[in-house]
Amino acid sequence: VFDSIMQEYARSVDGVLQVTRQGELLDDSPTLARSIKLRNPYVDALHVAQLVLLKRFRALPHDAPSDERRLLMDALHHSINGIAAGLQTTG
Repeated sequence: VFDSIMQEYARSVDGVLQVTRQGELLDDSPTLARSIKLRNPYVDALHVAQLVLLKRFRALPHDAPSDERRLLMDALHHSINGIAAGLQTTG
């Protein structure tokens, strides 16, 4: 599945570059490109944390204490907010 996603991503990037007549994404927006490159490592770490939290939440037994469910859900919501803040968008 990952290979298919990467191939589609490459096709999409190629299409955008052709339409915009750029050599690289964001060639015409160097400030935005730099900003994204600087914050990507932090957002990537939040994505990994979110995956771990989702895995833990989904693995909870149905009879797990509600406090445990609530704490994991709160952490998931914080990861969503952190990613949105890092991307400087809400979605």
